[in-house]
Amino acid sequence: MCLIINNMTFSLTDTERINIISLHRTCKEKKSADKLKAILLLDKGFSCSEVAEMLLLDDDTIRTYRNQYLNYGSENLITNNNKGTSPKLTI
Repeated sequence: MCLIINNMTFSLTDTERINIISLHRTCKEKKSADKLKAILLLDKGFSCSEVAEMLLLDDDTIRTYRNQYLNYGSENLITNNNKGTSPKLTI
């Protein structure tokens, strides 16, 4: 499936699709699974707002997931990049 995004074609190859489905099946975190589902739904031709409604997320969140996939690939979607802050408790 081919999708035009800001004058850019978005589509998954069969190999990419299989890889994302495989990652989804082994994914234990709901947030990561939602990111992968969003990419698969975008590939099927749904808009960001339609995908957001299906997954009960904000459409800006779906755009962020799409851009994250386009820039860094599917493996990055399942990586927890939230490091948090350094502990401030001292002894």
